[in-house]
Amino acid sequence: MVAPFCQNLRGIGLLATDVSIAASLLRKEVDPVDLLAIEMLRRFRPQIYELIAKNSLTLTGGESWLRGGGYTSDARKEKEREKFLGDLAKANEETGESETIKPVFTYLFPEFRDREGRRPTSRPWRKPAVADEGVDKRISNPSMFAAYFRYELPEAVFSSSELESVLSAFRSASGGDGRVQLFEDVLHSLPKGSLKRDDFLRKISQLVKSLDIDEAVAVAIATALVANQLLYDILPAFGESGHALRIVIRTAERLSLADRVKLLEDAIRVTTDDSMAVQVLTRLTDNKGDVRLDVRFADLYPTFIERMRRQYGPGVDAADISLESSDPEAFNLWGRQKLDGVTPDPEDASIQRDFWLRRIGGSWSRLADVFGEFIMPAKYAYSSDPTEFVENKLPVKVLRELFEKLRDTEPLNEQQTKSLGRLKALLDGKFKNGVPIGYPADGEGEHTSES
Repeated sequence: MVAPFCQNLRGIGLLATDVSIAASLLRKEVDPVDLLAIEMLRRFRPQIYELIAKNSLTLTGGESWLRGGGYTSDARKEKEREKFLGDLAKANEETGESETIKPVFTYLFPEFRDREGRRPTSRPWRKPAVADEGVDKRISNPSMFAAYFRYELPEAVFSSSELESVLSAFRSASGGDGRVQLFEDVLHSLPKGSLKRDDFLRKISQLVKSLDIDEAVAVAIATALVANQLLYDILPAFGESGHALRIVIRTAERLSLADRVKLLEDAIRVTTDDSMAVQVLTRLTDNKGDVRLDVRFADLYPTFIERMRRQYGPGVDAADISLESSDPEAFNLWGRQKLDGVTPDPEDASIQRDFWLRRIGGSWSRLADVFGEFIMPAKYAYSSDPTEFVENKLPVKVLRELFEKLRDTEPLNEQQTKSLGRLKALLDGKFKNGVPIGYPADGEGEHTSES
């Protein structure tokens, strides 16, 4: 690939100098062979180099919306692709060296060449130490493309040197508490929801595949302990929490079955967010999809119940406890009577009922909040009568008594008014055939003094 461009010692010396300068700024952050190739084009074929620099979208496909990319229509993509191919053909015609450019181009952007109907160049001599690590650093990765031209990392990238520093500090931290504190400090240093924070968690989820197994387990537990610091996407596999879940999964895959069960039990036991506990309990015991750990729901359910009783049992101040890291699905699973492979203790339904009654107390607005967020969450749609779903947390008879007893004792905001409108509709038997998405519509089902 290099030979046609460096046919004498002077050419080799010029390229070596260029690569040395660029590498001094990007060492360990980019793919070294890609950097060599792009610097070679910059030195010997500047016209091709500039053409590549201006066509990130066409060559890499652009950033996905998950990584902050904007929407680009197919028509615009096609138009830019055709222009690029035309400009490339013109540049090759002027230099008369299209055959020397083609292997370089094929190597740098294999997926683009696939789309053009050509097979990518194989790279049997290069195998990344960590799966996907090589791909992450390549010029064909839209997140890294600009680094090859600006000699600086994009703001959205958590650098290799930063990651090494975190890993070194993690190894030398004093015990579990020190490691958890380190994770919290890193997360707090990165804006919540930022692409760089996402990149940090994504790289950690890859790193646990190659860490010493004891270190990987420590990372997984530390991640569970900072779970309440993460953003949770409506789809569990995405976002910050998705990376955290993959840290647990990829660590568990490296363990024996007995140790795997113990890791998942520990993750449920110590996690600071209900959603993480629910995902470990349900998604990691499915064994039908992409994740197959051979761990059963029944293996983890007792630990989950132990956690729920500790979080929301009789010894908890239900009136003042923060529910910011609580998940309605956790309460739906707690004491549920119809569960595969387990026989719930009837006492759990009683403990949960007592918690909600203590939480609501004598407050009309608390009833609205609890019903709309946990008893029958407004964000869910129900294809059939939700009564059974509701009864698992508070009997409808008790809800009716509270509704009548606390009625109009204090002013409500708009959301609370709609929540009690849903409660009244449930009590009136309007949901026998399910609850449509978005119910209530404007004015529909809202509680008013007149109603």
